[in-house]
Amino acid sequence: MAARDATITTTMVEQQEPEKKHPPLPGSKEHHCTDVFWLFFFFLNVGCMGYIQYYAYQNGDSRYITRGYNSDKELCGVGHQLDNPFIYWCENPKTKEIIVTSPICVDHCPNGTEQRSDCDDEVFVGNHTAFDADVYPSLQIGHWCLPRKRKDMAHLMRQVTGNCPLAPIAEVFGDIHRTGAIILPVAAFISVFVGYLYLYLLDKCAALLCYICMLLLVASTGGTGGYLVYGALVADPTTYTPWLGTSGMDLGIGGVLFVVGAFCFFLFCFKSYGISQACGCIEAACECLMEEPTLLVEPFIALAIKGVILHLMAIGFTELATTGNFDFYGDSGIRREITWNNQQLAF
Repeated sequence: MAARDATITTTMVEQQEPEKKHPPLPGSKEHHCTDVFWLFFFFLNVGCMGYIQYYAYQNGDSRYITRGYNSDKELCGVGHQLDNPFIYWCENPKTKEIIVTSPICVDHCPNGTEQRSDCDDEVFVGNHTAFDADVYPSLQIGHWCLPRKRKDMAHLMRQVTGNCPLAPIAEVFGDIHRTGAIILPVAAFISVFVGYLYLYLLDKCAALLCYICMLLLVASTGGTGGYLVYGALVADPTTYTPWLGTSGMDLGIGGVLFVVGAFCFFLFCFKSYGISQACGCIEAACECLMEEPTLLVEPFIALAIKGVILHLMAIGFTELATTGNFDFYGDSGIRREITWNNQQLAF
């Protein structure tokens, strides 16, 4: 009885301490820091970046690059326009076109159901007087009041940027702002759902998915190539329309695709054992993911951390870019020129 109890106790200890059951493998080493020498340069880099960010926050002002200015070169949301942080372009009361040469600073983006009496009519009568003008509906993007209508948005961007190639980007942001409240959450949900569904299917039927993908690859390349070759050589020329312009192009491209499809087919046939092993590895990896739920949320944690870091770096870069001297030129309300000294350029 005593021997039996000793055996049971020994088994329980071995189960509780499995790491002591097997000795270290030959050549294994204790984990330790292998980059002690480079830690000095790492901390030096962190210190330099910290000093640059401190300099940027002390001498920069992101409002000089994120805000527009009115026709008097007053920056919206700064100084005399502190209570009017948004830039808005008035509408010509006669032609109903946006006046890009007389921007004003406003306290909110008009919604199209009000009138403004602070629009400058210099473009009409040659002096700085105010007139009552019907305003167009606008949407707020940052500190900019941009037209809701895509046509007006395109006209405004072409005028204020001088047909700059980057002007369409603003139109895209406008489209995203108008539809983003619905499209972006739906797209995010679908992408997350499909991603986890893919992991689930890999866990349950990795081999089936692999063979389906291989079949699709062979069928798409070989089938398309065979169809093009058939059409170029066998089909009636009076009824067949070449896909690639000429029968010669169809024959050449079709032959290449057919050869690729045949090569993939024979490769899959001769490497079936290796493919089975790869499928087993995939299934084992998916089992590990399913057994450790924290691994499933790791992408979200990593995305959140990277988003915060990139956001802070973007803010710091914006502050650093605004440490130079600004010169507002033109009458569009957005054009400006920045000059930096040698120290700022080095930073």
